[in-house]
Amino acid sequence: MLFAIGLLAVSACAPSSSASASLTPSTASSPAAAGNLPPGCAPIDLHGPTGERVDLNGPWIETGTTAQPMTWWIRTEGNCVWGAGQVDEVAPPGSVSAVPHQVQSLSGLIGSDLVITGEILFLGPLPAGAPGNPSRYSALRMLVEIDDAGQISLHEDREPSASGPRCPEPAGYCPAPLVLEPVD
Repeated sequence: MLFAIGLLAVSACAPSSSASASLTPSTASSPAAAGNLPPGCAPIDLHGPTGERVDLNGPWIETGTTAQPMTWWIRTEGNCVWGAGQVDEVAPPGSVSAVPHQVQSLSGLIGSDLVITGEILFLGPLPAGAPGNPSRYSALRMLVEIDDAGQISLHEDREPSASGPRCPEPAGYCPAPLVLEPVD
C-alpha cells in the first residue's frame, strides 16, 4: 500500500522545472508548514549545518559503482519521501552489463537529523543469486550529506557487501550502496 501511494505521489507531484535539490535561505515558508500534507506525513523544516533550508525535490543521478547510471525522481511532502529510479540505457538481456534491477522505488520518512528511513522495492527481475524474496522489499537508510561547498548528496548507510536487509548473505547478490547526486 505504501509503495502504491509512493508511486502515485511521485507521478502526480512531478517536480517543476525549477525544482531541484538545493540549499536556500530559511526565510521562505515551506508547504509543509501550511498543513497541506498527505495522510501520514508530518510538517518538518529541513536545515543544513549552517541553517539553510534543504530541498530534495527533483531529479537525481546514481553515482555509485553501478555499471549504468540510474536516474531517480525524488519528491518530499513534509517528512515523507518518495522516489522512483530507472536505468537510463538498458543493456540487452544476457549481456555482461545487463542491469537486472532496471526500476526501483523508495518510500520513507526523513527526520530533522537528515536521515531517511524506509524501504526500497526492486520492480525489475531479480539477478541470479538474489534471495528469493517475493515481496522484493528491503529496508533502506539514507544519509543526506552536505559538503563544504553546499553540494547535497544522498548515501545509503551501509558498507558494500555487508550482511543486512539488502545483503542477507555476503556470498549472495548484494547491490552497491545507493549514492545519489542532484542533476544540474
